[in-house]
Amino acid sequence: MTNKKQLRTYLRAVRDQIPQTLRASKSALACTKAQAHLSQHKTIAVYHAIRSELSLTPLVRSLRAFGATIVYPRVLAHSRVLDFCVIQDDSDLFPGALGILEPKPALAPVPLSQIDALLIPALGFDPHGQRLGWGQGHYDHTLAQCPNATRVGICFQEQIVDSIPSEPTDVPMDIVVTDANRYAHARSASQREPSS
Repeated sequence: MTNKKQLRTYLRAVRDQIPQTLRASKSALACTKAQAHLSQHKTIAVYHAIRSELSLTPLVRSLRAFGATIVYPRVLAHSRVLDFCVIQDDSDLFPGALGILEPKPALAPVPLSQIDALLIPALGFDPHGQRLGWGQGHYDHTLAQCPNATRVGICFQEQIVDSIPSEPTDVPMDIVVTDANRYAHARSASQREPSS
């Protein structure tokens, strides 16, 4: 299946067919696997799950307990680059333009340069770290602005496919974690900006 539109339809249906109780247990397993790659990171970007997405609630709770600063994305009307705000609990979130819970407008954004790692949702990933999102390009544009941050894709194992069509603007993940597996892709030093 090489058409991205068809692949999105297929993968959304696959994810939707996972029973809710099974999604909860699989989410917890994936969160445990992801945490092993985040112990050295101080500021971590997460997302608020919608519909049948993998929930990060167990991971967020655990990361906060270890002292990590948790930031959530916010869609800006004038930009395809997301901004991120520190969120202490769900009372700091409200339904944004896309119907996704995001930081309230009054909250000040954190500079992208301060984010050490991003947990990134998707409709699907392949074992090579390629991601299939909704096609808006928000995460690709954002990741291009923070090249030193660790990119952690996270999804259910059912959302892994052999290959996802990629374009030059698509930003691959460093690690993809599921409830059953981990796929790592180390970037060379030349792909990261030198520390200032």
